[in-house]
Amino acid sequence: MKETILDVLLYLFEHYFYDDPDAVRDRDSLQNGLIQAGFSPAEINKAFDWLDELARQRPAAAGPRLNTPVRVYAEPELDRLDTECRGFLMLWSTAA
Repeated sequence: MKETILDVLLYLFEHYFYDDPDAVRDRDSLQNGLIQAGFSPAEINKAFDWLDELARQRPAAAGPRLNTPVRVYAEPELDRLDTECRGFLMLWSTAA
């Protein structure tokens, strides 16, 4: 089997992340599952390295905003206020 990093990543998403995203798996158990599926350790390591690099490039998530109200719009409001307008209102309300 001539697999690529993309094949390994697709397998991971199809069999682990998509089917059961809440299941906590460590890297070793994922790697063992991929080896049992027929992927080579070299391609598995390259795929994990790619995912690690992707995670490093992701901007740090802002901390949770505690005690900040959330505005939920009713259907009639959504019909009259477009996305740009709602975005303006959200920015204006957080600046105040």
